[in-house]
Amino acid sequence: MANTIGSSFLNNTSSLAEKSAGLFSSNSETYLQLFLTQLKNQDPTQPMEVADMTQQLSQLTNSQQLIETNKNLETLIAMQNNGNASNLASFINKEVEYKGSDFLYDGTNPSELSYILGEGSNKTNIEILDAAGKVIFQADGSLDEGKHGIAWGGVTTTGAQAAAGQYRIRVNALDSEGVYQEQSTLIKGIVSGIDFASSSEPVIRIGKGIDKTTVELSNIASVQNIE
Repeated sequence: MANTIGSSFLNNTSSLAEKSAGLFSSNSETYLQLFLTQLKNQDPTQPMEVADMTQQLSQLTNSQQLIETNKNLETLIAMQNNGNASNLASFINKEVEYKGSDFLYDGTNPSELSYILGEGSNKTNIEILDAAGKVIFQADGSLDEGKHGIAWGGVTTTGAQAAAGQYRIRVNALDSEGVYQEQSTLIKGIVSGIDFASSSEPVIRIGKGIDKTTVELSNIASVQNIE
């Protein structure tokens, strides 16, 4: 089940600093008891040097200060992550373009797809595959380096109309050595929500219901308002 925005960042009740603080509290009491016992039982003719006593107490104080510093750092990190969560929430109901090849065709509106050629191509093949992996549409693509778009309206190579459902785009470009190389593709979709998993990258939900898909934040290429 998806976490509430920011909850995984703020509800870490068993942080390392808190565990360290509990352990320090227990150990410091034991240390002080041993230290006092040592003072009581020391040889009066050879008492502990003041410098040694000060050094031991200083080490105890430094340990406590370090734990407090860690607590403050964890609080700052939690606040920053919560701010990032709020920023990601602004993606909802906006159009994003993300790295991927699988897309949903709704049976009516053309699917807006893109591909990126890393270098100029001698020949570029664009293919649309159905859920079974069968190529149902083929076309020639651009030969120029850079990003290019294609709007597929569901028409197959035979002229038939494809049904609504999941499809995949595949683009191969013929390089200067005569070898076909698969190229990066981009898909557009509307953000419906954000999922936060503990200690992992936020996941963007695209679409709704059975047609929704999820995309990791690092795969989002652009975000824009719906026109």
